[in-house]
Amino acid sequence: MDRKEALLEVFRLIDSSNDGYLDIEELKALASDATTQGKLAEAQETISWLDLNGDMQVSAEEFVEVWLFVTSGTDDQEFEQFMDDMKVHVGGTISREVMLKRVFNGLDRDHSGFIEMHELKTLVGGVAPAESVERAQGTLRMFDTNQDSKVSMDEFLSVFGFLVQDMGDAEFRVFISNLAEKGFEALYEGDYRHPHACRAWLEAEVLPTLKQGLLELVKEVEKDALDLATGLPWDEGEHMPRGWRPFSPLRWLSEWVLNAAMGGKQRTTEQGADGEGGEGQGLVPVKNLEAMSREEKVVYLFNQIDVNGSGSIPSSHLISMAELIFADGFGGVRDARSTIIEPVLASLGVSPVDGTVDLEQFQVAIAQMTSNLSDSEFDEAARIVAAQRDWRYCRSRSDKFRYLFHSLDLDHSGSLNFQELKLLAQRMDPDTSEETVSATLEYMDRDNTESVSVEEFVEAMTVLLAHVDSETELDDMVQRMLHMRGGVDPANEVEPAPLAAFVRALRTHLVAAQLPTSTVMDKLTGRQPIVLLDVRPEEERQVSVMPGAIPVTLQPAPAATWGYALAGGPGSAATRIREALATASAAAQPSAQPPVVAAYCSTGELGGVAALLLSEAMRITVYNICGGIINYYNQGGYVIRVSEGKQVQALHPGSNQQRAFITRPNNYR
Repeated sequence: MDRKEALLEVFRLIDSSNDGYLDIEELKALASDATTQGKLAEAQETISWLDLNGDMQVSAEEFVEVWLFVTSGTDDQEFEQFMDDMKVHVGGTISREVMLKRVFNGLDRDHSGFIEMHELKTLVGGVAPAESVERAQGTLRMFDTNQDSKVSMDEFLSVFGFLVQDMGDAEFRVFISNLAEKGFEALYEGDYRHPHACRAWLEAEVLPTLKQGLLELVKEVEKDALDLATGLPWDEGEHMPRGWRPFSPLRWLSEWVLNAAMGGKQRTTEQGADGEGGEGQGLVPVKNLEAMSREEKVVYLFNQIDVNGSGSIPSSHLISMAELIFADGFGGVRDARSTIIEPVLASLGVSPVDGTVDLEQFQVAIAQMTSNLSDSEFDEAARIVAAQRDWRYCRSRSDKFRYLFHSLDLDHSGSLNFQELKLLAQRMDPDTSEETVSATLEYMDRDNTESVSVEEFVEAMTVLLAHVDSETELDDMVQRMLHMRGGVDPANEVEPAPLAAFVRALRTHLVAAQLPTSTVMDKLTGRQPIVLLDVRPEEERQVSVMPGAIPVTLQPAPAATWGYALAGGPGSAATRIREALATASAAAQPSAQPPVVAAYCSTGELGGVAALLLSEAMRITVYNICGGIINYYNQGGYVIRVSEGKQVQALHPGSNQQRAFITRPNNYR
């Protein structure tokens, strides 16, 4: 901001006569005293310290010189706010954008230019820690349009500009006052109203669906009560059948609304003809591929490819899919590209090079291309295509390698580049050099395009893993390679920012399977089976641990790949963990997810090492809790003191340097 020009703008607002000077009458108009004598006294006092040459009037140069001196100790943000206040005082106005900017600067407590998670948790305060975290994360998702885990000025203005667009000036001033005073908590108050456009959409689209869902829920509750009263769920009148669980109205309603919102057929209250109720009584299970009609299979395959939900896919993806279907002369087709694929695309007016295909075109194309296939042949073709992105349908090794390929193809380009191959190589061997990755790329890249196609990848993996005789061992190897994939880095959830940066720099961060803290908290609160392994030193465990954690000790081993080994050998640790897994599985509800094993230390440094060592020893995936127990504690997770068996607000930081990573109140000294 040009301070001189800003001051001249205020000067011109006061200079009502436009003569380039401020006289006694113009300054009297600004006086706060209502009496004539008071106004005169204030005006004379103002002139006395603005009038540098004693001519009883204030020139623009004098006005600017004095105020530049007065504001010389302010930063730009403070000066801008001072100017806004002066404009209001002299009869000017402040735009809504300026007022929102002032609120943003007030909420940006560390003056970083962003509102970050640690500030959001404070700004939605006044509630329990866990709820603060939940609200902060929800608020961040609302504002963080570029998904960089913080709210910029532009994002703040964009969202609030939309929220206040229907407000009158008086309502806007009240809202701004509440926002400045209470922070984002103002969004959760009962008197907040959505903008008109949002309310109209809610009334037209959401309320009718929710109303219908509630009516269906009433029917289902009544049916469940009647079934229980008549004894229908009991097995021959003696006991509940295996897998039975009580009816959950909230679970049923959430499933119904979710399915309706996604455009699927609404779930009915009827069970299948065989009497099975799917996942739980009253729920019809989601269809497997085998249960879908031919038309439903085509829609399912399109949605698999359309990962972004854009409604269209590149024509090259359709071509690759068709070539896979007719590979090796399937269905008696030879040279599928020239005899079937290209003629069909030409009839649709779609370019095979850079064209796109929407769902309707996709349906027409697949119908024409597969018209000569029998139902059983089409079903097998659909399974092979679906297996590329759904592990449930993988049968052959080629299926599994294609699935691995598409999981590693993070940019969905249809080929693997150097960086994607590097991640795979590091997952298999953490000490892999870039020279080795380059050699691997050269080996796989048979057509010299500097990338690896799915056919090249499948061929190379078939040769490289030909020595693995057991399909179980092969499945485990593929699954362990998969755990480094994913578009979202779990470190994005880690707070504060210095801890997140520390975590990303760990050498195990990319190669160990990472479990976000939010997933851990969901499993603990939802009573889903999870086995927690505390790999910290004993003195740290004595202060506090995560609930139910069992200790696993690492000992230095300089000659080992990761510099550590499992104390007592891998067999001893594996035995204890398998016992804990058995206990967790036995205690879980029949509908619970498979148990998860996750190791943690203070920050993830040793947790990542333990995860890799135990995964190798047990031939299962053992996760590292990203950010360690410090991030879990910062996010509102509760810890207990083993000796007392009760919850405490104390956490050992692991080292003096790591004390700064803990942002929650900590009673450990």
